[in-house]
Amino acid sequence: MIASASETVVSHIASATSSFDAWEKLNKLYANKSRSRVMALRDKLTIPRGNKSISEYFQLLRGISDELALINTIIPEDELVILALNGAGPEYKELAAGIRARESYISFEELIEKFLDYEEHLQKQQSTADLSIPTANYANKPFARNRSYQGQ
Repeated sequence: MIASASETVVSHIASATSSFDAWEKLNKLYANKSRSRVMALRDKLTIPRGNKSISEYFQLLRGISDELALINTIIPEDELVILALNGAGPEYKELAAGIRARESYISFEELIEKFLDYEEHLQKQQSTADLSIPTANYANKPFARNRSYQGQ
């Protein structure tokens, strides 16, 4: 075991009397780091989306979930769905409510599709709203000129 370990690790296990003793020393040495890493990653799962796109946000959640899986902490898919619904933001509350009301299970991948479709819908609505504002102002200008002219 000592022959295959790095110099940093060897200094911690050199006094071990057995491989079990060496393993216990390594476990104590690295257990706190891995526990704090798990806690930090789980905490990142609860951070709201902020200004990220839905795609970026869901990739972040999946990446964190995968990192946790690598260190033997599995996040159940239904928990990941709940975290995504909670963190997506207020503009997605209607979609989230509909998904929560479903009787059937929704996978994380299906959730991503629903949110991407809804994000596209919101973007179309926003661009339509942006176009209608100048049109409304333009349409009101001749009317305003005619009223001021009539008042003179």
